[in-house]
Amino acid sequence: MRTELSPRPDSTSSSPAFLCLSLADGDRVVALRDYLLRLGASAEIRADLTIRTTWEAEDDLTTFVHSWAETNGVQVELRWEHPL
Repeated sequence: MRTELSPRPDSTSSSPAFLCLSLADGDRVVALRDYLLRLGASAEIRADLTIRTTWEAEDDLTTFVHSWAETNGVQVELRWEHPL
């Protein structure tokens, strides 16, 4: 399955960026959130069924999401977002 990652926003911003995950299969949102929590990431499901997550090792986080998507056959879109 494909995962798509948007470019990371400018890291010089004063507020941290969050990685937001959108799944093609909305029934798997809880499973991915739980997986991220087991890895030690912060992860919350938002009203639009996206997952907002952060973790110290961002490169590892995207690698884990790609691996989870491939293993579970779910397309995941990853995009960076700054809090308002």
